[in-house]
Amino acid sequence: MKKRTLGISILLAIVLVIFCLWFFFLIKPWTSFAYYPKDLVSVSASEKSFPINNIPLNLKQSGYYCGSYSMYFVSQLLQNNVSLEAIIENNKKYEIPRTGVVPEVLVSSFENIGINAKAFTFRNYSPEEKGNALRSLLQTNPVILLVMRHGYLHFITLVGYENDTVYLYDSMLPRENKIYTIDNTNEWAGNDMMSFDELIEIWEDVSVFSLYKSMAIILPTS
Repeated sequence: MKKRTLGISILLAIVLVIFCLWFFFLIKPWTSFAYYPKDLVSVSASEKSFPINNIPLNLKQSGYYCGSYSMYFVSQLLQNNVSLEAIIENNKKYEIPRTGVVPEVLVSSFENIGINAKAFTFRNYSPEEKGNALRSLLQTNPVILLVMRHGYLHFITLVGYENDTVYLYDSMLPRENKIYTIDNTNEWAGNDMMSFDELIEIWEDVSVFSLYKSMAIILPTS
């Protein structure tokens, strides 16, 4: 009996070691502590970011694939022809069961389709600094955030702002039909909007063992 118990303990220890190696060397969660340098963010006085025409990309996600749907949305805005199916299949290799993928996986997947992206944390920014940083970044391209929304850790894509209103794509909004979500916006790409204060609150709510708080995936500026 003791030998059997010892064997089970050894097996569980081996499984735990394999999981840890997989998680830390493929998922690479330690990069969630890489701060975005404040001196690289020039706060813009603009009241409005670049406009993006409303295009029918508001797909309703399936499964735990919000990261993949956000990736596909961004790739289409940047005129990259990769398919949603290809993005999902690639991300499946690194997904955490019944959870999805972490920001580092999306960064790697963007690189695989020829889009330069980087993940940074804004955890040491004040709420005001976070809002100013997002306004500055949204002058040129969309930004993917990991937030707490709908009761889940969830990726959303910011596509622009006007005054205090942020426009975004959220693949978990209620279904309009078999393919698309409802659309709460009329003039912008994306399907939803909220104030910067609301956005920063759900952005700061994320904390997985102190990982991924106020994480953002920054897309290329050219």
